[in-house]
Amino acid sequence: MPAAPRTPTTWLGCGCASVVAVAMAFVAATSVATWRAERRFERMRDDPEARSAGVAAVLPHQAPPPGYRPVGALTMPLGMLSMAVLADAVPGGGRDHVERAFFFVDLPDWLGRERALSEVFEGAAEAPGGIQQAEVEFAPREELGRGAVEAGGARVLYHARRGTLSIDDSRFGLAEEGAPRREFEGIATMLLFDCQGDRRLRLGLWLAPDPAPGSPAEVADLTGTPADPAALRTFLGHFRFCD
Repeated sequence: MPAAPRTPTTWLGCGCASVVAVAMAFVAATSVATWRAERRFERMRDDPEARSAGVAAVLPHQAPPPGYRPVGALTMPLGMLSMAVLADAVPGGGRDHVERAFFFVDLPDWLGRERALSEVFEGAAEAPGGIQQAEVEFAPREELGRGAVEAGGARVLYHARRGTLSIDDSRFGLAEEGAPRREFEGIATMLLFDCQGDRRLRLGLWLAPDPAPGSPAEVADLTGTPADPAALRTFLGHFRFCD
């Protein structure tokens, strides 16, 4: 039996210690609610309608971006934490491995972390290290760009890097637990969504293969990748981040 997706707060292990601390505080304080939310997330694995409804409830959209399907969603009481995951492969979808995925997290910003994180995206603070967690690991090597786009009803700060992606397909329900992880050259773009007028912290992560590994960033054709501002606007434009 394929393993269920790992509890989704783990992808926050990206080096953003302040965000990790906030998320873990919620988990520690609401263990029963977390357990129930994880069970609901796991049950979505074999129910396409539940996956679609759960993801749409956390991240409103009329249709996901072409090639992506809802994987699952996790919500906790009182708006303490919500997460949605989409990928280019899901159980029963005809493909047995993930190459592209999008993670979205929404939680209260009681500690004012959005300002501190925006300094990372704007280059005023040190960039976070790699991503190390169950579903996806990313070892960055080269910065591809950072900036801001308007999409999905929000101002979106982005920070794109290239490096080595390692994906555990069993965590997406696509392989037996313990199957070897796949490694390939990829691009990971961290996202910070600015929705004026509220005190929520909204973060995203878009992963995809690198179409030109080894090619210098200044000459590589990254059109259509998570490092392409136009592609970011198009991809993120399928969602409503501030609703």
